[in-house]
Amino acid sequence: ETLATKPASSTTKFVEDMSPEDLVSVERQRAQNAMADREGMIEALQLLPHHRDDRKQEVFQYNQLVSGLPQRQIEQDLKHGQKKQSSEEGEGPTIALQGKVAMQLGLELRRAYINDLAVLEDGTCVSVLDDGHVQLWKNAAQQHDVVHQGLVREGGVDSVVALCRRRGSDAPSFATAGRGSIQL
Repeated sequence: ETLATKPASSTTKFVEDMSPEDLVSVERQRAQNAMADREGMIEALQLLPHHRDDRKQEVFQYNQLVSGLPQRQIEQDLKHGQKKQSSEEGEGPTIALQGKVAMQLGLELRRAYINDLAVLEDGTCVSVLDDGHVQLWKNAAQQHDVVHQGLVREGGVDSVVALCRRRGSDAPSFATAGRGSIQL
């Protein structure tokens, strides 16, 4: 006698048994499902939607490099800005985050000024500093930090330009200029 039949498609799959490609696919699907009821995504500042419930009420430190508004407050400000913008037709765009310090990225790393910023196609923010560093920021975290190698050892990076991605490549593309050279 059979007590219950279980369809073959509903077998339990453990994370440990999944391939890296499967894990990436599941994470992407969770992010897409979570975006359905969100206002938007500011890639450099916001975590993926299913990781946003930080239960914070005021500015706090995300990690040793990033501090800022709680994720929930950024989301609420985006929603408020969208509602206000749609109710005030003809008066130009109004954004609730405009003029607010939503997040500080790398403030206490070193004594250097930001010379230029660029936003890549995937939402990554690239900052270039007067001490030669090039930093990539995404999802409220520093993704990469390199020193622009130039012809001269002194000076900083003067500018950064976002480039279109090459076909078939997922890598972000940008060019930096400074220290007597241009780097891709």
